[in-house]
Amino acid sequence: RWKLLFLVGLMLGGLCYASMQGGVVFEFGYPRLQELVSGPLTAAFITFGGGLLVGFGARWAGGCTMGHGLCGCSIFSPASFAATATFMAVAIAVTKILNLVSGGSY
Repeated sequence: RWKLLFLVGLMLGGLCYASMQGGVVFEFGYPRLQELVSGPLTAAFITFGGGLLVGFGARWAGGCTMGHGLCGCSIFSPASFAATATFMAVAIAVTKILNLVSGGSY
C-alpha cells in the first residue's frame, strides 16, 4: 500500500512542478534514440520499461546499486561484490551498445 502511495506521490509531485514551470510538456531527453525508435512515445515506453527492469533487478538482487556498492562492499559481503560487479558490467555494456547504435550521439 505504501509503495503505491509513494509512486502516486512521485507522479503528482512531478505534475505539480511542471505546472508551476508553465505547464506539462512531453519531450524526450534522448533525441537520437527518439529518431531510432520513431517517436517520442515509443522512446518513452522503452525507457519506462527499462526503469521497470531496473526496479525488478534491484528487488531481485536484494538491494540497489548504491546499497550494494557502498554498504555491502564496505562490510565485505560476497553477494554485494558479485552484484556490484554485475551492475557495473551491464552498465558499461549498455553504454557501449547505445554508443554504437546511436553513432555516438545518444
